[in-house]
Amino acid sequence: MGAGVGLPPTIEWVNHAGFLLEADGVGLLSDPWLSGTAFNRGWRHISPTRFTLEDFARVTHLWFSHQHPDHFAPADLRRIDPGIRARIVVLYHHTIDKKVVRFCESLGFRELRELRDREWVALSPSVEILCGTWFDRDSWLAVRANGTTFLNLNDCVVDSPGLARKIRSLCGNVDVLLTQFSYAEWAGNPEDARLREASAAEKLRRIRIQCETFEPAWVIPFASFIYWCHPENFFMNDEMNEVLDVASFIESRLHRRPIVLYPGDRWTAGKPHDWQEAARAYHRDFRDRIAEGATEVPKSVDEATLARGAEQFAARLAKRNPLLSMLPATTTVVRLLDGGLVRLSRRGIEFLASADETADVRMHSESLLFCLKTPWGANALHVNGRFTAERPGGERRFFDFFKLADWNDHGFTLTLNGLPAWLGLLNERIERRVYARLG
Repeated sequence: MGAGVGLPPTIEWVNHAGFLLEADGVGLLSDPWLSGTAFNRGWRHISPTRFTLEDFARVTHLWFSHQHPDHFAPADLRRIDPGIRARIVVLYHHTIDKKVVRFCESLGFRELRELRDREWVALSPSVEILCGTWFDRDSWLAVRANGTTFLNLNDCVVDSPGLARKIRSLCGNVDVLLTQFSYAEWAGNPEDARLREASAAEKLRRIRIQCETFEPAWVIPFASFIYWCHPENFFMNDEMNEVLDVASFIESRLHRRPIVLYPGDRWTAGKPHDWQEAARAYHRDFRDRIAEGATEVPKSVDEATLARGAEQFAARLAKRNPLLSMLPATTTVVRLLDGGLVRLSRRGIEFLASADETADVRMHSESLLFCLKTPWGANALHVNGRFTAERPGGERRFFDFFKLADWNDHGFTLTLNGLPAWLGLLNERIERRVYARLG
């Protein structure tokens, strides 16, 4: 049963970034990813999920921060009983592309509510939420429930006092802060452990800034309970922050009370909490996953399939961007781990006869096809780290080639009608830089 009217809210941990907040008859579920892999078979949960499909019966509202598959998992949503889905209200921030909203509409949820940016919305007499769009893609959520304010930053990069103060000015005092605690994208080749070490340290610096600005009584480190599960990215596990160390840092260095919850654990806001048992359980599970090794096996793609994928990619890019010819032509060279050397251009793919040319990046043909066929493929590749750079800056050249397709996936197109959206995006980028420099 959820927390009753007037009682302190409770949190039940689902996994990774997912948790159920219950108060005053409201069951607000955030970012559930229950099972399987994410980012083209690049990530898995460290620990098994205990929240079941039947547990969705306790959910009244379902909020997604953004469309990354570790926060928005279509396969899990399809498995919810249709009768249960028909009783749940989906909450999502306004976007240009509408993909998340349209998908949820197709599944027959009770209501799809697009949240106005930075406007408090009541879910019950004593529970209200404030969703803030985080520049072009992400969002954060503040929840006031029976006198306790929660701030869920998930993947929002709040890495300066100015940016943190901007959010605090909107949501007020924060009692419970939920924030990401380890790196979640490619950070160098296998030999570049120092880059991953620096990225892990940056997450701790970010948590310090957030704690100093928001001044929460409790901090829940989350959105990092994964390991890199593919043989092509397994090396990325070497410098990951473990929650055991992060919670100790929060307690001893930042003088805040950490809350660490294992899947299935519950915490009543304001109650004493021993974080060490759950943290040690995650530590044991992480060591077990590393000892077991990678779980995935790459699947090779033949040249004809790659050629069709490149042709379709070029056609899709040209159709969505009538002003494409105004941009400089770009190319990138990829060395396939299971094949030869290829060059990508806006005309398609060229299979190079000689393997002597230096490539920008190396990857499996399966990953390259995913980038070509899936609108969000390059974005997923950068997150899952299933590639290596063959020359300095080669990864930038590769991802620059796919950058326009990535923006198309979020609703931005090179058309006359699309120019206002690009101008709005530019203003947001400028705004971010201004706030980042404040403080």
